[in-house]
Amino acid sequence: MDATIFDNPLWYLQCHDFAEFTSGTALAKHCDPNVIPVAATADHSEAAFADLATLFKVGEGAFILEADPPQAIPGFALTDKFSAYQLVCQQRTPIPKMDVDFIELTQADMQDAIQLVRLTEPGPFIPSLFSKRRFVGIRQAGQLVAMAGERMIAGGYVEISGVCTHPDWRGKGYARFLSSVIADGIWERGETPFLNVYPSNVSAYRIYQALHFVKRVELIGYWITRV
Repeated sequence: MDATIFDNPLWYLQCHDFAEFTSGTALAKHCDPNVIPVAATADHSEAAFADLATLFKVGEGAFILEADPPQAIPGFALTDKFSAYQLVCQQRTPIPKMDVDFIELTQADMQDAIQLVRLTEPGPFIPSLFSKRRFVGIRQAGQLVAMAGERMIAGGYVEISGVCTHPDWRGKGYARFLSSVIADGIWERGETPFLNVYPSNVSAYRIYQALHFVKRVELIGYWITRV
């Protein structure tokens, strides 16, 4: 299993998991912005950048994310720089015991999941994947108060994503519990969990470190706008 494929994760994503939502060429791709506004190139060649330019009208934009992104792209303005730590789990750990049970989320739970994501902003959440991936959650008095799930699957690795807890229910260990449930299921299938976390999210980073996730690389992203 080669983790270096995730040095350019949006390229791999659009070539595989999101191919049905993606347009482009063998060198540049752009996902349907109604699914997720991202783009990527296979490399930093002039040909790849030229292909990328054909996929956007003036004023249109998308996010790019790489371990070593280009500092400039002809025909585009690069703004809103951000970073994310990519963490890979090193070993399977027991699911912590809790005084609550988790539930397997289904399509019937999607609207509640969307509301929780809007409230907590855990990062990109893609409703079109909700029924195709495993998501688990915790309900209290019928309300979905915490969840975690899977997103990108590639090369023997599975991304944990959508980890969030309602502000009124934080501090109870729900995020660690549900992340552990998802990670354990990934290990059970013979695959390796990984995830991305913003450096500013110190509490989440500590949770993942406790679950034996180790930083592999820092990814750098930009919003690119066709000019």
